[in-house]
Amino acid sequence: MSLSQDSCGIWQGRQDMQQGQLEQLQQLSDAVHSLPHLTVLSLSGCSKLTDDGVELIAENLQKLRALDLSWCPRITDASLEYIACDLNQLEELTLDR
Repeated sequence: MSLSQDSCGIWQGRQDMQQGQLEQLQQLSDAVHSLPHLTVLSLSGCSKLTDDGVELIAENLQKLRALDLSWCPRITDASLEYIACDLNQLEELTLDR
């Protein structure tokens, strides 16, 4: 299932969803809180994603096994610390630029 800013309401009631692509999504908090069972998440190209957003992901999506943060220019090394501390099940991390 692919989610975009235009389909913001689609994840409500989908708490069982395990994979999602939120590329270029601008409002992340609703998705993160509504989808606690995600195991695969792509945020590729989210140019407004910051370390605060990655912290939100790491704290709330602890079942993630794969995370794509490629082409997210505003994240820093602080994001890696959040990921390392909170995402214990993570097997794959993509950080292409």
